[in-house]
Amino acid sequence: MKYLLEKMLLLVFAILSVGDTVKAQQTEIQAVITRHNGDEQIYQLNENDRISFPNDETLVITQNGTDIQIPISEIRKITFDEVLATAENEAKNIGIFPNPADNSFTISGINGFQQMNIYSFDGKLVKCEIIDCGQSIDITELPQGLYYVNINKQNFKLIKL
Repeated sequence: MKYLLEKMLLLVFAILSVGDTVKAQQTEIQAVITRHNGDEQIYQLNENDRISFPNDETLVITQNGTDIQIPISEIRKITFDEVLATAENEAKNIGIFPNPADNSFTISGINGFQQMNIYSFDGKLVKCEIIDCGQSIDITELPQGLYYVNINKQNFKLIKL
């Protein structure tokens, strides 16, 4: 049971960082499913494909209108990489500084207003804000620890001192 709980926690972060469904927009997303036996399967997701978790037992990958079902109990980890398809990828220029941070940090490399979510290490949403480039983010209310900052579908580790 503990093993299944640990596995579910890994999947929770994947769900929290990208939502209930992963859907590519303008670029491809590569999903790599690693099973407990070490086998890896790579799925190239285009704008019409998706990955969803319809229940707590199954992962569904929909490609070209066909559903591929994988039992969650077989999955060790899921990673997502954005594949640079054509033009620019603005998310690659995003930065957080200083890191580690005491009371605030600053976001650089975004154009216009973006949603920023901060998750605790255990996957709980602790702060949600609409931000602009160069804006200072106040984190005085957060206890010391490791956090994940999600901006424009990209995750960054942040250490709060």
